[in-house]
Amino acid sequence: MPNMPGLINAILALTALIATMMPAYQGSSSQTDDDTIATTPVAVAPQRPQECPTGQARQIPPADLNTAGKGKDGADGMDGRNGDDGKDGKDGKDGGDGTREDGDVGGAAETVSPVSCPTATTLPEGGVHVPPEGGRGVKPSERPEAVAPVAPAPNGSKVPVGKTVLFTGDYETGDFSQWGTCQSKDLNSDCGPSYPSMTIVSGGQQRQGKHAAHFVVNDGDVPDFGGGERSEVSSNDANALTHEGDERWYEWSMKVGADFKAPEGWGLLFMQWHAGSGSPPLGVAVNSNGNLFLDNEVDKNQVQEIGPLPKGEWKDYVLHVKFSKDSSVGFVEVWENGRQVVPMTNRATMSGDENYLKQGIYRDEANTVTHEAWLDGLRITGP
Repeated sequence: MPNMPGLINAILALTALIATMMPAYQGSSSQTDDDTIATTPVAVAPQRPQECPTGQARQIPPADLNTAGKGKDGADGMDGRNGDDGKDGKDGKDGGDGTREDGDVGGAAETVSPVSCPTATTLPEGGVHVPPEGGRGVKPSERPEAVAPVAPAPNGSKVPVGKTVLFTGDYETGDFSQWGTCQSKDLNSDCGPSYPSMTIVSGGQQRQGKHAAHFVVNDGDVPDFGGGERSEVSSNDANALTHEGDERWYEWSMKVGADFKAPEGWGLLFMQWHAGSGSPPLGVAVNSNGNLFLDNEVDKNQVQEIGPLPKGEWKDYVLHVKFSKDSSVGFVEVWENGRQVVPMTNRATMSGDENYLKQGIYRDEANTVTHEAWLDGLRITGP
């Protein structure tokens, strides 16, 4: 028969051993009254401000500008840009030393405001820029660059032009302020609102956007400083001037009245690239036969005919020019309504060191009838 006292003593010893182990076991976990396991909170690392994709600037909401970044001595010196080194927070001494000029609002305080990143712009037609339906009245600085704009044509065809917009003179400002100087019989001054010989029109008289310019010349409209009869605008804007070797694309729309009469004498100019003295080395003109052509005052044997001047209807033009005094370097080519009417042709396109642009009506004094023209949508692009 087993030794009962010894067995009992062994059981008691084992029970005592188990009792000594229970506190440690109970401390490792416990259950709450609702039968869920309570866990110790886990420390969460502070979040960095949102970073934008490479090449995009982080945009700080207005609420952050000059207001965020004052709390508790700059916290840990976050700089409001990347929150990692306190460069703009003066090592956490102030937290308010960052400025709007830094673009960082140094010293983000205890919290970081959400940020927004620019949305990538996807240009239509695989990167081909088409001017908006509202017209081309956008400042050059606001236009997308490094894209291939086109000149839209009514028949749907598109003419590739330069990728960088340099100058816009499309009258979408509602006045002539895009241009530098306005000249007519009684005018030779900085451009501003409408004048008797040149007015801004709308209400369906424009080709694109909301506005166009209407130019009128009557018999005897010669200004005090002389020359021919005129109503025209000009620009000496740095981006409208051209020099040796410059390549430019000019887009514009034009219309003359249904009763337009072919001019007398040497003709009538709608566009001039003027050298400052003498006759322009390059111009868009109409001759006594009613044909539109590219004038050439450097070599009158080198003129390019565009074709009959349409009456009473808008036409869209693109002129591609390489500017040079050297006839083997300079060239011109022209499209009308998306159809090439002058192939690339070498010729001199300058007679001096610089050309400036004029638009409107300039004609021979031999004319006695009234001539009028509507012009719209001028835009200059470069490579």
